[in-house]
Amino acid sequence: MVADEACRTRVREDIARLQTRPQISLLLPVARDEERLLRATVESIGRQLYRDWQVFIAVPAALDARCKARLAEYSRTDSRIEIVHAETLDMGALANAAMAAATGGFVAVLEQGVELSEFALYLFAKAINKHIDSDLLYCDEDVIYEDGRHGEPFFKPGWDPELLLGQDYFNRLGVYRRALVVASGGLRSGLDGTHAWDLVLRCAQKTHVSRIHRIPVVLHHRRKGPPSYRGEGAVDMVQQHLDRNGEHAVVIPHPAAPGMCKTRFVLGERRPRVSLIIPSRDQRELLEKCITSIRDRTSYRSFEIVVVDNQTADPAALQYLDDLQHSGSARVLRYDHPFNWSAINNFAVAECDADVVGLVNNDIEVVSPGWLADMAALAMRPAVGAVGAMLTFPDGSVQHAGIVLGITGAAGHIFKGLPATAAGYFGRLQLLQNYSAVTGACLLVRRDRYIEAGGLDEDHLPIAFNDVDFCLKLRKRGYRNLWTPDAVLVHHESVSRGYEDTPAKRARLAEEERQLRARWAEWLADDPCYNPNLTLHREDSSLAWPPRMPGPCDIEP
Repeated sequence: MVADEACRTRVREDIARLQTRPQISLLLPVARDEERLLRATVESIGRQLYRDWQVFIAVPAALDARCKARLAEYSRTDSRIEIVHAETLDMGALANAAMAAATGGFVAVLEQGVELSEFALYLFAKAINKHIDSDLLYCDEDVIYEDGRHGEPFFKPGWDPELLLGQDYFNRLGVYRRALVVASGGLRSGLDGTHAWDLVLRCAQKTHVSRIHRIPVVLHHRRKGPPSYRGEGAVDMVQQHLDRNGEHAVVIPHPAAPGMCKTRFVLGERRPRVSLIIPSRDQRELLEKCITSIRDRTSYRSFEIVVVDNQTADPAALQYLDDLQHSGSARVLRYDHPFNWSAINNFAVAECDADVVGLVNNDIEVVSPGWLADMAALAMRPAVGAVGAMLTFPDGSVQHAGIVLGITGAAGHIFKGLPATAAGYFGRLQLLQNYSAVTGACLLVRRDRYIEAGGLDEDHLPIAFNDVDFCLKLRKRGYRNLWTPDAVLVHHESVSRGYEDTPAKRARLAEEERQLRARWAEWLADDPCYNPNLTLHREDSSLAWPPRMPGPCDIEP
C-alpha cells in the first residue's frame, strides 16, 4: 500500500491513543555479507511509523570487516540499533545472541532482505493492545521482484497447527512474546535454516490458541527466490518435533512442493474399529461398485460396512442387500421413512458401537489403499473432530478439498475443478490442514464426538448443509476439523439423488441455506480457516474484489 502524509498523520494520532506501547525487539542474524539485502531490511525498519522498537544485529566474528564497519555505522546513526558479536555462523545461535541482549516484551526474528511495511509494527502493537494476552502474532506477506514490483501475495489462514507441519507460514515476520521464547528454550542450533520454524512449533505448544493472532494484512515483503532452507533440514526438524511430543507420524520431503513437508499420522498400538455407514436406495450397480472398492482396495481391515436401506424397491438391489447380509460382507439396516440424510445417519450411528464412524455416500469409489488408515489416525488424535478426504470427479479433477464458509453465499468446495495433482494456493491443495468443514460424502469422526455434537440436524437440515452445520458444532466445542490430501476417493457426485433441479428441491435448498446462515452468520462472514483478502465469489482462492478488508489507514475512531 502506498500511503500519503494524511494517512501517516492518522496513524501517528492512533499510536498516541494506544493504552500500552509494547517495545518490539527485532533480531537480525547476519551470517553473510549481503550489503544490499541488509540495507533494505534495516532501512525498512527505520521507516516504521511505530517508533517503540529496537534492533539487535548479530554478527559472527568471521564476518567480513567491511560489513562490520557498515553495521557499526547503522548503530551510530540510530541508538535503537545495536550490534551483537558472537563466535558462530549458526543462524539459530546468532538469533539467540541477539535475543540475550533484547529488552522488549516481544521479539521477531528477521531474515536479510525482508522489508517491512511502514505500518507493520504499528499494526502489531495495535493487535497487542486489542488482545493484551497475545503470545504469538503473524501477518500476510508478498514478494518483491528484482525490478522492485510486488506480487504473489500470500494471504494466510487463521492458526492451523497441522498446516504448520507442512509449511512455515508463520515466520519472516512472526512476533513472539519474549517470555514465551525464553520459557521454550530459545532458538535451537544446527537446524539448517529452520530455526524460526522450529521455534514457533515449540512456542505454540506452551500457549493456548486464544493467544495466537493473525493480522490479515501484507506487512512484510520477501525477495523472490528459493526457500531459505533445504527440504531435508525441514523434514528432520518437523520429525524431531513430532517425536518429542509422542506423536505417531512420518515426515518426508513433499514430492510436489519443494521446501515443504508431507506429514502422515499413523495409528499406534490401538487399532480403532470403524463403522462405514452407507445410505442407499435401489441402484445396485452403484452400491456394489462402492462396496467392492472398499473391500478390495482398503489396506486397513478393522472396519465394518453398514448399509442403511432407505425403502429399496428394485428386485436386483434387494437381492444384493440380502447377499451382503448373508455373506457377512456388510450389515444391512432398514430405514423405512422418507429420505432424510441426517436422520438416516443418526439412526445408523445409534446402531453402531465402533470407535469411529464414517459417513460414506454410495457413489464413492476408493482410489488410495491407505485412505482409511490415514483418516482413522487423524480422527483418533486429541482435539480432532471431523476428518475429510480428497474427493475427485471421475476425470481426476477436484470435487472436494475442504469447505470454505461464505463462498457463493453459504459454503463452497475450495479448489473445485483443479487437477487433484495441482499445488493449489501456496501448496495448500497438497497439505494436511484445518478447514471449518468437510463434506459428509466421506467423513470420519469418533463416535463419542459425533454424539457429543448432537449428530446431524434431521429436523431443519434433512438434505443439504447438514455436514457443514455438524462440523461447525464440533468446531464450536473446540475440535479441529481436518482435511487430508492423502485419502483419495472418486465421488460420482449426485448420481444417486440427482441435482437440485425442480422448484420443490430448490425451495428446500434455499430454506436449508437460510437455516445455516441464521445459525453461523459470523463464521460465514469471516471463515477462520480462510483469509478475508480472498474472494467469496469463486472457489479458486483468487483475490477479493472489491477488497473485503479495510486498509491500515481506515482507522476506527
